[in-house]
Amino acid sequence: DITPASKYVHADIHNLTYNPLNNKLYACSDGGISESSDHGVNWTNLWDDLQIMEYYQLSGYEGDANKLIGGAQDNGTNYRKNNSSHYYHIEGADGYSALIDYADTSILYFTGNEDMVKSTDGGNSIDNTFLGDYNGNIDNSWSMMAMHPTDHNTIYSGKRGSVFKSTNGGNSSWIDKGAGGDIALLTCPSNNSRIYACSGPDVNIKLLGGTQCWRSDFGGDSWENLNLSPGYPDPSTEPHVTDMA
Repeated sequence: DITPASKYVHADIHNLTYNPLNNKLYACSDGGISESSDHGVNWTNLWDDLQIMEYYQLSGYEGDANKLIGGAQDNGTNYRKNNSSHYYHIEGADGYSALIDYADTSILYFTGNEDMVKSTDGGNSIDNTFLGDYNGNIDNSWSMMAMHPTDHNTIYSGKRGSVFKSTNGGNSSWIDKGAGGDIALLTCPSNNSRIYACSGPDVNIKLLGGTQCWRSDFGGDSWENLNLSPGYPDPSTEPHVTDMA
């Protein structure tokens, strides 16, 4: 069932309080601020124009700088299709990584929580069938996404314990290539066989050190642990890695 707009308030509520001047109930949540004049039966959301959304990751499209897609903490995946201030909310819950297919911009890939999703119509609907056997590889980490620089059907997804590869847009089997890429995952425009990946030790990576950074020059068939390179900061004592470029 779809919750009517008048009944909806963001699920992650941090505070509820009444205003004694008008007896309205206010909810402060990860979505913003909402108010109710009937003790929470119906709500009016007041979060328009509040610039408070926290994005984990954004992706663009070189052919049109106006197109942006990104995953936000507690506010799903949001897609800016053209030169406007309007972002389409194409998936709920937590958003994380997202990609626009450079060969066909109606194809979008996006992740959040432990899920990975594909849309073939610009985010109007979701195709959950493309995952193939990927769901068997859940390890309580969120997937980063990357696309081969010249073959848009070859995509990579980085979990904590492995980087997975699909050669047909995720429509069938995924190949476990090892390493780990839940924090960062990059392909290299100047070298089609090169991949960079970064992963953390557990779900509390935002609190702990110990991230691992990897590079493959063979499409993921073998990996070099960059932590072992001379001069690399000691992951047991230095702050964790949060991104790569």
